[in-house]
Amino acid sequence: MPNDPPRADVDRLRTDPEAWAEFVRTTPGGGYLQLTDWATVKSANGWRSRRVAVDAGSGPVGMQLLMRRLGPSPIGVGYAPRGPVGASDPPSLRALTALLKRVGRQERLSHITMDPGWDIGVSGDRTSADERPSPATRSSDLAARLAECGWHRSDDIQHERTRIVDLDDPDRLWAGVRSRTQRYVKAARKAGIAITRQGPEAMDAFHGLLVATAERAGFIYRDAGSYQRILKTFPDAHLLLARTPAGRAVAGLLIVRCGGTVAEPSGGMNDEGAETRANYLLKWEAMSRAATDGAQHYDMWGIAHGGIDQFKAGFGGREVRYPGTFDLQTMPLLRPAILAARRTWVSVVRRHRGLAPTTMLETER
Repeated sequence: MPNDPPRADVDRLRTDPEAWAEFVRTTPGGGYLQLTDWATVKSANGWRSRRVAVDAGSGPVGMQLLMRRLGPSPIGVGYAPRGPVGASDPPSLRALTALLKRVGRQERLSHITMDPGWDIGVSGDRTSADERPSPATRSSDLAARLAECGWHRSDDIQHERTRIVDLDDPDRLWAGVRSRTQRYVKAARKAGIAITRQGPEAMDAFHGLLVATAERAGFIYRDAGSYQRILKTFPDAHLLLARTPAGRAVAGLLIVRCGGTVAEPSGGMNDEGAETRANYLLKWEAMSRAATDGAQHYDMWGIAHGGIDQFKAGFGGREVRYPGTFDLQTMPLLRPAILAARRTWVSVVRRHRGLAPTTMLETER
């Protein structure tokens, strides 16, 4: 059990939304999906939240756990997107798992899913390869630690890798952009593309671009109301739209900030946006504006495939890998059936929309 001295801090994380928000914003691996604002967004879809935190001596570790009932049944499922946040040493993981098992029984959850935001592999950092374990080693070590606690690998929900640009030196930001990408940024400017910051009033234009991209790239998008709730709930959330001289929106990004990190969880572009290279200018402006606003990092929110990887790599930064998705079974007989049902639902939706099969719920970027 946690020692007495850190108890007050742990209790505050469980009960005080502001204390929890500060913890998430200032702890490595913390992201906007673990903020209370995200729980507010998801409440419209029947999810409720509970904060779980422990301290086994290495500092707090905790998660905002989202829970939802399965139809009229008293049984539910739990999901901590990009949780937990905090310490990841074996004693901390054991203490957190023990607490989650009790919470799972109390809340009558078949299982709890998590996909930690812990960085297990970075390319392009300043540490030599001889001085750090490989991403595969780090992933294996963490997976082994979680397996010892009773966690099982599961289908991915969030992306398993992303690209992050450090913004600590805004004057060097442009120098980190590849020459071809710089040419495309300049070409979009020459074509008269303008980048404007907008709010909920521009949702129709943004969602149209998102749908066009989803149909082209093959991912399941959410309805416009889901993105609208993000804009209305997160204080710093906004849209960036790329418009032609005639005022047509041709590319867009949804921007969300958590502490020193600005992320682009959703975006879209139409054919005219591709022809004018508007997406290049849009991403550059998103990064440079984040730096001007004092952010330290820009998260491109996922690398879906080779083409996207190449496009995002043109803006510099480093690749970050995450450990994956894990389930903790509270009711072992139910979890396989629920997981199979989710896979079937995703398959049906994707077939209905003419998309290629995948087990992921949504891969927007």
